[in-house]
Amino acid sequence: MPHSKSLRVCSLTRTLSSYLPLAELQALLEQHRKEATIGDTLLVVQHASVFTVGKRGSAQDFHTDPEELRQNGYEVHSVPRGGETTYHGPGQLVAYPIVNLRQLGLGARAFVERLEDAMVQTAGCFGIQARGGVPGKTGVWVGERKLGAVGVRISNGISSHGVALNVTTDVSHYRWTRQRNSMTGAWLAVGLCSATALRSKGYGVLLMQQQ
Repeated sequence: MPHSKSLRVCSLTRTLSSYLPLAELQALLEQHRKEATIGDTLLVVQHASVFTVGKRGSAQDFHTDPEELRQNGYEVHSVPRGGETTYHGPGQLVAYPIVNLRQLGLGARAFVERLEDAMVQTAGCFGIQARGGVPGKTGVWVGERKLGAVGVRISNGISSHGVALNVTTDVSHYRWTRQRNSMTGAWLAVGLCSATALRSKGYGVLLMQQQ
């Protein structure tokens, strides 16, 4: 297949997807991309409630035993991406770019920065002043609250996994985790809908809170 900068987008957001079938589809697309039988592809999904544990994550990231989480209706899976433990669920946009980074001339760091920039630009379209590249933290932030997460895998120059952007996510799901904000000691998620101004705290931004 000739080199191309085109990107095929496959959106599966109209229904909630269980994690494992999507992981299998992602692995299949990754293999086809390595074999150059498909071009660069962006898989966009909305997951049913699931916690994924990255390479820097562990069972210690939870306030309770993972088995109790499963009994409460959550899936829990260890995954081969970078990063720690995160939640995916309804109201959250998850994007898996399966692209040839060598052909794009991107290293791992530059790729992660581009993904963060994409989330910042998306938030900006809704009047939200977010920022990435925060020292000591990953993902995209609105003030001291996290709007989007990044966790990627790169194998033979092909990327998989990707980003998760909170839109109308029920942020109460994060209560099960011990995620930490390196500056405040508390990790809080924020969504794009149901906005409340943070002017009282000196931020020229909108903080999205769940009603």
